[in-house]
Amino acid sequence: MSSAGGRSVPLAFEGSQPDSYRHSPAYGLSRFFLLLAALHALMASAKFIGLILATRPIAKALQHLGLPSKLDRTTGLVFLDFGIKLALARG
Repeated sequence: MSSAGGRSVPLAFEGSQPDSYRHSPAYGLSRFFLLLAALHALMASAKFIGLILATRPIAKALQHLGLPSKLDRTTGLVFLDFGIKLALARG
């Protein structure tokens, strides 16, 4: 702590909280929320790693079935249908 104009000012490099804050319920609550945030980040990372690892085998299997060309045709038909309905709609 340094003194500025007769009052005590905490320095940035001290890094310690006053004892009154450490014993308050907010201190435990903030630590709990930090733990929840870390847990959320860990679970999200695990989920995305699993999705990335599962993509390759699924992509290879779908290529052998000829599914991409069937999906392209279906998507084209859906867009044509939407365009025709839009053109025939009365505004």
